[in-house]
Amino acid sequence: MMKTSLLLTLTSVLQAPVAAQTLNEVVVSASRASQRSFDAPAAIQSVDRATIEGAGAQVNLSESLNRVPGLTILSRQNYAQDLQVSIRGFGARSAFGIRGIRLLVDGIPATTPDGQGQGSSISLTSTERMEVLRGPLAQMYGNSSGGVIQAFTRDAPATPELLAAAYTGSFGLRRTDWQYAGRVGRYGLVADYSTFDIDGFRDNSRTERKQFNGKLSFDANEATRVNVVFNRFDMPLAQDPAGLTQAQMEADPTQAPSPQARLDVTAFQIDSSDEIVVASSSGGSSTYKNAPGTRRTGWELSGSTWFRPRWRASLAASQIDASYAQAFTNGATAVAAGNKMPGIPQSFLFSELVWTQRPGAPGSKAQAAGSQAGIELTGAGRLYANDTNTASADGYATLNLKASHVWVLAAGQLTTCARMDNLTDKRYVGSVIVNQAGSQFYEPAPGRNWTLGVRLAMPL
Repeated sequence: MMKTSLLLTLTSVLQAPVAAQTLNEVVVSASRASQRSFDAPAAIQSVDRATIEGAGAQVNLSESLNRVPGLTILSRQNYAQDLQVSIRGFGARSAFGIRGIRLLVDGIPATTPDGQGQGSSISLTSTERMEVLRGPLAQMYGNSSGGVIQAFTRDAPATPELLAAAYTGSFGLRRTDWQYAGRVGRYGLVADYSTFDIDGFRDNSRTERKQFNGKLSFDANEATRVNVVFNRFDMPLAQDPAGLTQAQMEADPTQAPSPQARLDVTAFQIDSSDEIVVASSSGGSSTYKNAPGTRRTGWELSGSTWFRPRWRASLAASQIDASYAQAFTNGATAVAAGNKMPGIPQSFLFSELVWTQRPGAPGSKAQAAGSQAGIELTGAGRLYANDTNTASADGYATLNLKASHVWVLAAGQLTTCARMDNLTDKRYVGSVIVNQAGSQFYEPAPGRNWTLGVRLAMPL
């Protein structure tokens, strides 16, 4: 997930004309006027910088905002879904993120037009204070019945500062922050870059975040102030451990539930006429002709399931009856109706059982660190080599072993892998040359064989 926002604000004060004149009385109201929270006709509370710093590693709003009454902010330990935030009950039904509550960062609406917001878009490491408005006056900020959460980036101090912070903790927590703040003449700059990584309390809950928050401010003249705010939020990895049943929670609260197993089944029948088939093959060259009619009927099955977060099984199987529907002659050879088409195994099977330290990694763009190992079973049925079906290869089944390990090196990855194919050293035919003129039909598969590999990926 990546989000970038830029805001430029102008505040200008115009002097009243000095010429004497009589005007009707005008009353102007503005919500941006400074006022003590005690005097405001609203339920509003502020959390200052000292409180934010003393509350924790400045990762979640829940660290410091849990001291605001009427605000319920729950840390889910699930950064893919963000915090659960509600004010006086509004927003509690959001499936993910923050809904029904308005978020603002330095005046920028951090809530999208459809009402969805993300608490992690607030850069706590450079936030000077946060304000929480509860009750009906939140309607002044738009369709936000529950309330408003505002964050304000610190102003640049007169004396330049360079700040650095680092945190580490349980479950692989790593947090860093680099910040510059200072003024040069009438220009003030705050630039803050922070990172956050955690392996997670539960399986499949690893998260990586990178965030930059910058604020440039200057006085264009005595009556005009300009603020330019730039915020960039990048979350390249956020695994979702999902919820647990009561039985799963009591058995092991650190587990992630095994995924809704999937099974696909297909049946088919294909009839064709004048299909191009091999007439003969010799010396690496083949000739072709048209068969008057062919038929293929069969079924296909695929399935996968997770037994536990670390155990996965998958299966792919098919069976086919591919035959000539009509008799024809191939040169001087008569091919009877019902003969099997050569070069097509009558059945095929692939299955594997995998143990992994990287739950959820298969199919993702970047794999998590850890090991993985598995066993494969492959098999094929009888394979005819010619149109007359006088030559064929027996079916076979083989076992294969595989293992790999991923190391995370800074922003890159180092992967090592090893395979052992045909573990039982079985002798079998891997494929056939259809209608080979000299009856040299068979291409044997290798016996037991192994492969080692290494892969390094580094961003430039």
